[in-house]
Amino acid sequence: MRSDVPAGVNLISRAVALLRADDPLRVELIPNLRVIQSLSEVSELSWADRALTEAVEAAATTGDRRLAAHALVQRGLLRLFTEANVTSQEILQTAQQAIDAFEVLGDELGLARAWRLAAQGHYLARVAEASAEAAERALDHARRAGDRLEQVEVVEWLLIALLFGPCPAVEGGDRCRRLLRDVAGRPELKARVAGALAWFEAAQGNVETSRELLADARRAMDDHGEIIGFVTFYGASTLMLADDQAEAEALLHVGYDGLRRMGRTGHYGAIALRLAQLSYAKGLLEEAETYLEEVPRRLRANDVWDQSHWRAERAKILARRGEFAPGEQLVREAVAFATASDFLTAQADASLDVGEVLRLAGRHEEAAAAIADAINLYDRKGNISASSRARDVLEELQRGQGEHPRGRA
Repeated sequence: MRSDVPAGVNLISRAVALLRADDPLRVELIPNLRVIQSLSEVSELSWADRALTEAVEAAATTGDRRLAAHALVQRGLLRLFTEANVTSQEILQTAQQAIDAFEVLGDELGLARAWRLAAQGHYLARVAEASAEAAERALDHARRAGDRLEQVEVVEWLLIALLFGPCPAVEGGDRCRRLLRDVAGRPELKARVAGALAWFEAAQGNVETSRELLADARRAMDDHGEIIGFVTFYGASTLMLADDQAEAEALLHVGYDGLRRMGRTGHYGAIALRLAQLSYAKGLLEEAETYLEEVPRRLRANDVWDQSHWRAERAKILARRGEFAPGEQLVREAVAFATASDFLTAQADASLDVGEVLRLAGRHEEAAAAIADAINLYDRKGNISASSRARDVLEELQRGQGEHPRGRA
């Protein structure tokens, strides 16, 4: 972990302790989510929860609706990353309460934060489509407020919802192109948007365009002076769609090693999972297991992609070692987790992995049915590249050939 992060948070906690409970600055000093996510011990932020609770109580006494609403939103955002049992209903209720207050007050920054909380509430509920819609509204208010940091937070959540959810690749690409025009001169935003657009282009089979966009994203990432887990993960996913496994692995190691060195956890588990997938595709089962061992302690309840892929990758390793029953049980859990959401790509990947486990068990007809399900889901997403690759796997299976599928994204 970078030493300046916990030290800075410690200084903020001391400053907050010196301020009155009804001082709005107390709420504004609470660390943003990027800082919260970078901390390995969420207990370090118990003081923040107390400060926000006190602010809500003080606002109720003084009648300060603005302070109360901002404290409610900040506490809701904090709870997402510090309370394992927080529910989507609680988060969405808090968000709506704050939205109602901020609309009366005409507070654009407050509305941006409240809609972002709503977006994350929908994501916690595993409904990416609603999450994207809420994030769009949050971004509109963040622009009106002129808050650059809030725009960064919102854009990343919007892109994640578009990429993971049911938004078709063509539509997702169009929305990213509009965003790209809006973020000119903002390298920290351009890197994310160009990286997401690269994936949508690769999904549609536009490999050269996707490579150009990925290069733009990496240049913007370098210009901003930091390794961005988002760009690393989706850049590698783009390269995997383009069937360039070696370059994908090299890029993943840049993010994996960099995030580990900096002590940052955002996207770290997803990157480790991608590395495990590539290791499995090369037949390096022990190496794949090593990467998978790092994932469980970073899993969160709403991490549909991580939760389903961790189970599926582990299941395939078990099946390759002849442990078919536990392998099938685990991959079925992956499917169940993915289908409880509207995350189409996770659903498709899980179905494809069911096909792999069943193929290894010699149950070829059932494997073919699972792969056909995956093809249908990839087609619904508009992921032509993944669909084409899955069709190749199905044809190999039907011919009685093929060891294991190439890496997919």
